[in-house]
Amino acid sequence: MKKSVLLILSATAITLILASCNNDNVSDNGKDNLVSSRMTTIEQYRKQNPTPAKVKNIAYVFLINKNDNCDTQKYEDLAVTNSSGDVKIAKKVDLYTYTLLNLLIPTDSVNKIDKTDMCLKMAFPRSDKKQLASMRKLLKKDMQDLIENTNYDETAYDLPTDCDELKELLKNKVSTDRLDSIYEKCKQKQQDFQSDEQDKEDMYNTTTATCNISPNIDGCSPKMTEEEYVKYAMNYITPTNQTVIDYAQQFKNLADLYKAYQQNHWQSDKTIFGCGDYFQKPEYYLNSSPTLKSNMICSGNYEDKAGDCDDQSNAFTSSIIASGLYKSDEVRIALGNVDFGDGVGGHEWTEVWMNDHWVVVDPVWGDTCYDNGKCYIYDQNDANHDGFSDKDLIPYDYFNYVPYNDYIVNYWGVANNQHYCTYDTDTKIWSCDSSAPSSWKQSARTAY
Repeated sequence: MKKSVLLILSATAITLILASCNNDNVSDNGKDNLVSSRMTTIEQYRKQNPTPAKVKNIAYVFLINKNDNCDTQKYEDLAVTNSSGDVKIAKKVDLYTYTLLNLLIPTDSVNKIDKTDMCLKMAFPRSDKKQLASMRKLLKKDMQDLIENTNYDETAYDLPTDCDELKELLKNKVSTDRLDSIYEKCKQKQQDFQSDEQDKEDMYNTTTATCNISPNIDGCSPKMTEEEYVKYAMNYITPTNQTVIDYAQQFKNLADLYKAYQQNHWQSDKTIFGCGDYFQKPEYYLNSSPTLKSNMICSGNYEDKAGDCDDQSNAFTSSIIASGLYKSDEVRIALGNVDFGDGVGGHEWTEVWMNDHWVVVDPVWGDTCYDNGKCYIYDQNDANHDGFSDKDLIPYDYFNYVPYNDYIVNYWGVANNQHYCTYDTDTKIWSCDSSAPSSWKQSARTAY
């Protein structure tokens, strides 16, 4: 489930801005103390006796500190030549906020800078929570632009869902016309899930000699209820598997691990396995999927792991736990219906406990191959596909500030290899196994 090039807000493989500013304030697992990191960095910068204009430009304070991904000269010049900002915007905000608004609000009256540069955009929400609340509508609009520009809403939902129950759930939340459209698309989508028998004619067939493994499966996933799906997925989260451990322990922080998974492409079960739905074990996903005949991205010099939302999320969740970056109780998968605009249906994603709440870290927001064979790859060195810079990838904590949870229609439940909780949409009550932490009865949210 992913996206293409015109990423307005989703762009950048940002290294954690605050972390790069002051590594002393970052823990081993990549978490950072926002307030401490910000104030320490500002004090360090003030000792350099900067000009008043530069002191005012808080963006520059962060960007000047060892951040190779940012064009600091561009922001330095902006701070000096445009310190007063635009009159209409800068009355109540500093140049730091003004510059972000400059990126988000097209207008002839303000100085334009590169819209694809996420350095400033992500520095802002990570460090200025007080003013972030007022930016909520802008951030959500930006995310909606991203979804529409990348066709993410066409691929985000690839788990079976009950169309009649979904229609009942949405009948008082969307217009009648949209409800009819959602229901019709759901019915069309469900045709792919009608059989648990493999149909090899639907599988993609690569032409390279490197990809010579035929998917060998016993059958497609069985038909299940939402609650059964949650418990079924537990069997596919395997952090103690040696292949998963060896892979995961290459990474020293969540940012790098997330980026690695973003660069493994989403591809439908239909084109990989000839199934409407099929769950890969993480070991199979990591070792075998790169050289399957049905893998759309496979060549002698470019091997890419292939899977849909559940394959990517199960393997990613397993890898986070196996890496030791977070405790097992702090990582889980989530399943539910999502609404990103084009249709509504079942999806699986990963959630990580950060500070005091669950944050969505969805690994499918990256490389994507559609059923027609068209692929979007975030690697400009790959000459065989439409390449985009890996700097256009969203950072791991993107949805700590941009409200992904607004697009979740309802949870089916959450799980990892040890715990599970199911959610009753009617009563709004979580039901968990007896050993699940109390925090598991919370939904994901943003930092504000």
